[in-house]
Amino acid sequence: MRHCPLMLLLASGLFTASCATGNRAVNYSEARNYFFRNDAKQPADLLIIRSQAELEQYFGEAAFMGKGGEPTKIDFSKHFVVAKVLPVTNHLTNISLRRIKRSSDKCLIWVWHIAVNDTSLAYSIQPMKLVVLDKKYERYQLVEKVE
Repeated sequence: MRHCPLMLLLASGLFTASCATGNRAVNYSEARNYFFRNDAKQPADLLIIRSQAELEQYFGEAAFMGKGGEPTKIDFSKHFVVAKVLPVTNHLTNISLRRIKRSSDKCLIWVWHIAVNDTSLAYSIQPMKLVVLDKKYERYQLVEKVE
């Protein structure tokens, strides 16, 4: 009888673990050292890029000397890119992707945080973020949320 509470606790723990739905987080990486071309049309929504030619249509390489100065190389045979591009502004704006998670078989929820500084800059910027994903998610529906 002494072992009954312990056995009950272990059994409930195993039951709870077997009912877990699994990790729905989606792995991604950010492409660095690109800029949105000023002759490209401002996208209304997330921009999905499936080829190098399409990437070059919207973005230019912003390489600089030193460590980390090379633009991120993207293998479009294995990956595709999702771009979030905001309108031109004179306020320092930081776009950060908090997480991407699967909500169903063919839906990805993108959770963004956008921080805008109140102080005006003496120049204009075009805030953007390039996210590289595995091609297996290429046909998923994308849903955005802002925190």
